Amino acid sequence: MGRLRGPDLERPFWGTRSASGSGTDLLNRARSYSVRMPVNGFFSHLTAAALWGIPLPPRRITRTALDVAVPHGGVIPVGAGVRGHRLQIEPRDIVLLQGLRITSLARTWCDLGSLLSEEDLVAAGDFLLWRRRPAHLRLSRQELSDALARHHGRRGRPLLLFTFPSICDRADSPPESAFRGRCVRSGLPTP
Repeated sequence: MGRLRGPDLERPFWGTRSASGSGTDLLNRARSYSVRMPVNGFFSHLTAAALWGIPLPPRRITRTALDVAVPHGGVIPVGAGVRGHRLQIEPRDIVLLQGLRITSLARTWCDLGSLLSEEDLVAAGDFLLWRRRPAHLRLSRQELSDALARHHGRRGRPLLLFTFPSICDRADSPPESAFRGRCVRSGLPTP
């Protein structure tokens, strides 16, 4: 029992211990929490987006709480450093990434619809379709469309429907996505 109070251990979450200095980045914090996550729990929203490498605006990256969700009917996770969610989700929308249960790429984009601005949501969609991403990390328009169809009646859906026609696989960065969107909104031809 005394070992658990050792000075070389941190307590990133109640009931967990990790080596000092190892819990600072998101992946290590998620791994630390995963040992106490509910059996049916998974990472979602901004945490899932960051773990997938989806570009997020700086004001969203600085958030320290982990987004942890359970399927509808489960008990919402609570605790310091955790933002709990209860989601209507299909089993195919939960995948394993580096040993962590996490929402799929397409479902993660749908969950971002209630959190990001139009410009940031287009940049995230462009990133998911980007032609230069490895095939196993790239989505097709059809896969995003299918996920959007399953996301009916949920927060952020109107913005997702509005931005979906604007996403493309040719933008190499979020600033390029923003530039393209501003050109089109100004009445200029799509660059």
